Amino acid sequence: MAKYLVIVESPAKVKTIKKFLGAKYEVMASNGHVRDFPKSQFGIDVENDFEPKYITIRGKGDILAKLRKETKKADKVFLATDPDREGEAISWHLSQALKLDDKNAQRITFNEITQNAVKASLKEPRKIDMNLVDAQQTRRILDRLVGYKISPLLWAKVKRGLSAGRVQSVALRIICDREDEINAFIPEEYWTLDANLTGNDVKKLPFSARYHGKNGKKAELKSAAEVEAVVEFIKEHNASAEYNKDFISTMESEAAKCGNKKGGGDSEGGDSSGDADPKFREAVKLAIDAGKISTSLMQRMLGVGYGRAAKILDRMEDLGYISPPDGNKPRRVIITMQEYMEKVVNDEFGTDSDSSED
Repeated sequence: MAKYLVIVESPAKVKTIKKFLGAKYEVMASNGHVRDFPKSQFGIDVENDFEPKYITIRGKGDILAKLRKETKKADKVFLATDPDREGEAISWHLSQALKLDDKNAQRITFNEITQNAVKASLKEPRKIDMNLVDAQQTRRILDRLVGYKISPLLWAKVKRGLSAGRVQSVALRIICDREDEINAFIPEEYWTLDANLTGNDVKKLPFSARYHGKNGKKAELKSAAEVEAVVEFIKEHNASAEYNKDFISTMESEAAKCGNKKGGGDSEGGDSSGDADPKFREAVKLAIDAGKISTSLMQRMLGVGYGRAAKILDRMEDLGYISPPDGNKPRRVIITMQEYMEKVVNDEFGTDSDSSED
């Protein structure tokens, strides 16, 4: 009659699993790991690809002897250690210590100690997963590389019996390096300059912008004085109402200069018939563009719609603050738009919320 050997980690599982499997199965326990690095030696050949050196753990000799005896009697050996990388490594160490091969030794796993789970695992045996074994060995080698060399320092400086772990030691080193950086840090004053902007379209939500520098080059602001200098520069070069007014007047002046019909003469009272001088037609176009820019400027300055801006310009004309259009002659601004806003707009028309846009 065929006989099978099942090796588990914990002796507490032996009796229960044996009851599930019946008389053809012998169940034994390894009591955890059976091999490890020697305590008195480093156990890792750093010069030879970190080759580990394993020895039988003290007290496990008798267990291995009993397991060897049973493996010789069994037709097949099932390594049923825990279903994790540690259990996979124990199965591999058992196969090495007991000199088992793939023909008569197979790996089985189950996640619960029930009859169905145990019997189902026997129907799906597999080879030992060396990826899991290598992962466990790597962790163990790192433990030895760090702990074996640093732990004696803890014994000398702190207390005997302490062990330096592979995670805690590296974390402590990172903390110390960071503390050194903090202590070596030399504080330097720096400033940033932010502005909340609305853009030309007042209906859109405001947006924020940060000063970067001039001419595509980043500027470092290291004092309040430097920040104030930038602010003053921006104020001086900002597209203010006065700047826009000058631009509009320039366009209108250019229109006046070339605003004569073919054959010369004053442009006053003239028309824009087909026989007009090309310069005259260009003058009319410039004057129209200037008028559009004037209305657009008023929209941006007052935050009103196009129709209301045109009404305000008409009112300025009625009050004598700007000259009325006369052919292609420029409209002369008597006072600045900023002054008009301060003196007239609120009194004459109220705020923008008081009336709807046209």
